[in-house]
Amino acid sequence: MTGLADLLGLRRTNAFGVSISPGQVERTGMVAVTVAVWQQAAIVGEGFDLGLVCTEAYDFTSHSYSSSYGSSSRRVTAHATAYEQWQPLDRTQPTQSCWFQVADWAPFSYRGSALSYTWEIIAREHRSGDFDRVAEQPLWVLP
Repeated sequence: MTGLADLLGLRRTNAFGVSISPGQVERTGMVAVTVAVWQQAAIVGEGFDLGLVCTEAYDFTSHSYSSSYGSSSRRVTAHATAYEQWQPLDRTQPTQSCWFQVADWAPFSYRGSALSYTWEIIAREHRSGDFDRVAEQPLWVLP
């Protein structure tokens, strides 16, 4: 059965979800974000916020040495936050809307074999002693 959240294109958890418009934007462009909270009592974490995040994935060669096997090298992928902007959310509101503007100096979306930049809008609930609960929506940032 298709629910309202599915029809609206929300990426969701069992307590909240996020949707964006448009799905692609140029640098300096604006992204409209809607966060829906359908189980306010289920959000019990220490904080609730919304972010525009760009993650860089890059490959490098890792060298190691073992007295038994000698030296070896392998390709490793590392991740780093290239850009982030966060706003607090009110867990008691069933629906919240806000805007994010992509900075003009921020990297654009790119998927390469050794370097990539991935953009997302993320709603997250900070949970002490546990993994944060998140709902994310991918975003494509044009050059």
